[in-house]
Amino acid sequence: YDMETTRTGLWYATMAGGAAGIWGHLFNSPAKSVSGSYPKPFYIKTFQRFFENRFKKDMQRDNSLIDGGGFCLRNDNMLLLFQEETDIITYTIPEAISRSRVIAVDSKKAYEEIDLGIVTSGRQTYNAPYVSDWALAVVSNKSR
Repeated sequence: YDMETTRTGLWYATMAGGAAGIWGHLFNSPAKSVSGSYPKPFYIKTFQRFFENRFKKDMQRDNSLIDGGGFCLRNDNMLLLFQEETDIITYTIPEAISRSRVIAVDSKKAYEEIDLGIVTSGRQTYNAPYVSDWALAVVSNKSR
């Protein structure tokens, strides 16, 4: 896997509900079993920090809550959304997690949260500052 394949593979596997994998940056060696350093290690760190304390075993995939080919995981307290090559994410917050804090993260950059504030249930749109692969965490106030 190169760096980009690793980055997207991590996000895809997790947004599918979680999948185990063995990741490595293999380079041309006779054994092809030696993993080299990743040229963009922040890709992996951004992924890890976004899902840390958010990915829960009771989460289920529910892509009906996001428009435009994005991915959604949900449980009773949270939505995790991921959409590639976009600057607009349109999604629906269920009534059960109304009054939620939303943060956005660009999965192609070093981890930095953009606080989008508190939103209520219903249809929402995030207008990102530029096109990228964006992740949103919608966390109910009751889960804090």
